[in-house]
Amino acid sequence: MQKRRKWKKYLIWCTIAAAIIVAWLFIFPQRDFLNIPNVLSRSFLLAAFVIAFYYIMSIDNLWLIIGWGLFTYRMLLGLLEEFVRTPSIVSGYLYPFLSIVGIVFVIWGLSLFLKKKAVKEKEQRLLEKKFKTLFESSNDAILIVKLNKIVDCNPKAIQLFKCDRKLLSGKALDALSPPEQPDSSGQHGILKKLYLAYQGKPQSFEWCFLRCDGSTFDAEISMNEFSVDKEAFIQITVKDVSERKNVKKKLLEERHKYKALFDNKNDAVIIKDIRTEKLEFNARAAEMLGYNLDDAQNLEIDKIIPHDELEDAQKKLELLMEKGHLPIYERTLIKRDGSKIPVEINLSLVKDNEGEPIYIQSVIRDISQRKKALELIKAERDKAKKYFDIARVIMVIIDTRGYVLDINRKGCSVLECAREEIIGKNWFDNFIPERIRDHVREIFSSIISGDLEPYECFENPILTRKGKEKLISWHNTYLKDDEGKITGVLSSGEDITARRKFEEKLFENEEKFRALVSSMEDFVFTLDRDFKVTGLYGRWIDEFGIKPSECIGKTALELFGKSGISHIEISKRVLKSETKKYEWSMVQNGKQLHFQTKLHPLCNSSGDIIGVVGITRDITRLKKDRDLLEKWVNFHNHLLEILAKILQGDFIENPFDDLLQRCIRAIPGAQAGSILLKENGIYTYVATVGYDLEKLKHLRFKPNELIRPETDEVIVIKDIKQAYNLDKELLNVLQKGVKLDKIKATLSIPVIVNKEIKALFNLDTFESPEIFDSTIVEMAEIMSKTLGFLLERLESEKRLKEQQKKLAFISTHDALTGLPNRRFLFEHASQQLALAKRYNNPLSVLYMDLNGFKKVNDIFGHEIGDILLKQVADRIKASLRESDVVARVGGDEFVFLLPDTDTAGAIETVKKLLMNLEKTFEISNKTLKISASFGISIFPTNGNDLKELLRRGDEAMYLAKKNHEPFYISVKK
Repeated sequence: MQKRRKWKKYLIWCTIAAAIIVAWLFIFPQRDFLNIPNVLSRSFLLAAFVIAFYYIMSIDNLWLIIGWGLFTYRMLLGLLEEFVRTPSIVSGYLYPFLSIVGIVFVIWGLSLFLKKKAVKEKEQRLLEKKFKTLFESSNDAILIVKLNKIVDCNPKAIQLFKCDRKLLSGKALDALSPPEQPDSSGQHGILKKLYLAYQGKPQSFEWCFLRCDGSTFDAEISMNEFSVDKEAFIQITVKDVSERKNVKKKLLEERHKYKALFDNKNDAVIIKDIRTEKLEFNARAAEMLGYNLDDAQNLEIDKIIPHDELEDAQKKLELLMEKGHLPIYERTLIKRDGSKIPVEINLSLVKDNEGEPIYIQSVIRDISQRKKALELIKAERDKAKKYFDIARVIMVIIDTRGYVLDINRKGCSVLECAREEIIGKNWFDNFIPERIRDHVREIFSSIISGDLEPYECFENPILTRKGKEKLISWHNTYLKDDEGKITGVLSSGEDITARRKFEEKLFENEEKFRALVSSMEDFVFTLDRDFKVTGLYGRWIDEFGIKPSECIGKTALELFGKSGISHIEISKRVLKSETKKYEWSMVQNGKQLHFQTKLHPLCNSSGDIIGVVGITRDITRLKKDRDLLEKWVNFHNHLLEILAKILQGDFIENPFDDLLQRCIRAIPGAQAGSILLKENGIYTYVATVGYDLEKLKHLRFKPNELIRPETDEVIVIKDIKQAYNLDKELLNVLQKGVKLDKIKATLSIPVIVNKEIKALFNLDTFESPEIFDSTIVEMAEIMSKTLGFLLERLESEKRLKEQQKKLAFISTHDALTGLPNRRFLFEHASQQLALAKRYNNPLSVLYMDLNGFKKVNDIFGHEIGDILLKQVADRIKASLRESDVVARVGGDEFVFLLPDTDTAGAIETVKKLLMNLEKTFEISNKTLKISASFGISIFPTNGNDLKELLRRGDEAMYLAKKNHEPFYISVKK
């Protein structure tokens, strides 16, 4: 704009000058001859004034321009005077006027110019001083660059680059730039930015600089061009963002970790943004509610919580906002199909740096399986409780300290107390008469110590609520834990108060004795001292078809069979004036019958013992109930242990071995067993007890080859050989491993998960084909559900481990080539360097950069470039030993870690790699060639840690690339 105004002024002056020339030539007469020397001298003088006038017009000073312009017109008129004859009046007045006015204007203009210049110089000095102060005190590093060289820098730059001013000044920008850059442009990319800045285009970008000590840092760069005395300079402002990038990197890593945890957590997670009211679901939450992940993100809270629970849910959120935390609670959620699932919810509040809540995080666990397990446990407890309560005798459980743990209905009825009034009280202090309390305690102590004999029974009175005594006949059973330690006693007792009264009256009147005996359920017999029958009373003929008159004179052995031996042995002790109570059994009409007998000495009128009287009661039903209860208690305890182990997830590597052993202990009569797991429609052995798993685990069975294939019911197999539909060879192998000939019966239990049979659980007995009765089958059905629960848990654990393994691989390997990444390299290198230091072995590091890869991307596109990188990675892996490691650390940069390899070995490896890379690559009908440059650094010659070895290898690679060599070996430290 200023240049245009200058030409405009100059054009005006030339127009006036041309008008003067034309006017002078037409107005005044011309001279007859020309004085050539005068014309030339005046022409040169005019030209000098005109040229000077052109430059003076650049000065913003009107007075000086007008004055010099008048002088120039005076010179023009002087030249015209050589061509025309001017009147004396013109030359006498006009020429001096122009000269004098011009001098005045020039002097005045010069004085104004000098004053203005002095003011400008003062302002310039102040500006330079201000700039210098800002330059020196700036918090950012500032570099002043001329061409590509640093000519000045402020103290912050000296501090940042760790150089003194003298060393930093004169350095080229690309010399301070390592090859690896954020935009992959290489160390010379900054020169392109510098060129654009010189074109007047300010530049802002991120760059990586190299300090004088060899370390690097990331920075934000801004470039601006300025001029001093018409010389162009670039001001570069450098802001160190390494710390900020590290923070961002850590934040990003934390976000990735949180995202991976959020997406792959085994529990469902729902996050509510308090500001936007939006919900975010992880994959497990979406799956649990029956939605795909995209659809779940658009759900509202009222879609997943029942309407009758919304108000309570809102109160929970308000309480969370008020207190900041809530205890874990249970709720019901609605699935997509409208069904409901019970869940356990743990709410937490996420706050920002200022303490303001921003998110509500809900960790939700599906407790359907737990509910089922608890219901199963409750059902088993109820079933055991039912047997416990319906027993027709007193049953009481007492711990080792003598306190009541439980008592059945019959016991409460006899004691005339409610169950709540009995449980928790000391049995001896509250329900045993004081006169015999110490004696009963001694008997109880002998039971707890393990001295109790199987047939020993005890009688003692108990106190009812009203203080009335009732005589009870007790039979006691140990209660033990898993370690076999006695933890309590299960005592079953029968009220024999009426019987005792009968026994007392028996000896008062024989007629009364016979009448009473006939009216009771008991069997009575008398023996003499030779143990011969002298009398039978009661229901002998009704129950056993034995006529009393036909048995008089027979021995006890003849009357009772083998069990008569016990009667004789105990009777010998009774003849010594002892009273004995015992239990015995006999087989009648193919049935096992159980009895309880009490023997008293039989005295004559003189008080001499002349024999034995025995009162016997049929306790077959009581024995059966008691045995059944013991079976259910034992099964219940083992089932609780199995469920607890499953719920806790306390699995060993193969949980089926431990589980099978526990199940065999839990199921009465089971002596051996096996588990066959179904995978891809084929069954294989995964656990055995009592058989050789090594001989069986290689066998494969189709469903139609197994016992009752694909039935979902528990069955008892008594002819095991006929149950398998196998060829002769496979049956022989099975015979050797499973001992089919010895198996009397097999309990086949299908394990069902999601309405599909996933396993077969077989329990075998070697004793009797009839041992697995309906009760055992019922237990097996419960066990089937428990095993199904275990398989569901194992499948969940398997899926979680696979996801964790996949995440671990992704975090340590390059997604494109599948090679290890920088993180894996550093972790592996720390181990290899430690081994190398310990055993004083060499270790080589190769730094490889592909030549011309950027050109391939530019010409053929990144898709071809990615395929080329994959093929390069395959050739590299084929060229290495199994112990060598190669990692991709950049776009086309690879680092090799070669254990136990010196310089010569490293060179041989490089040659092998170069030879494989020289071969052409065929990609999408295109033939490509590529080469590589290698830098070699050796531990410990070139460094003691991976970071130093990489830096030296990078420098060596750069020298190889610069000198067009295939590889370069780093010099010693």
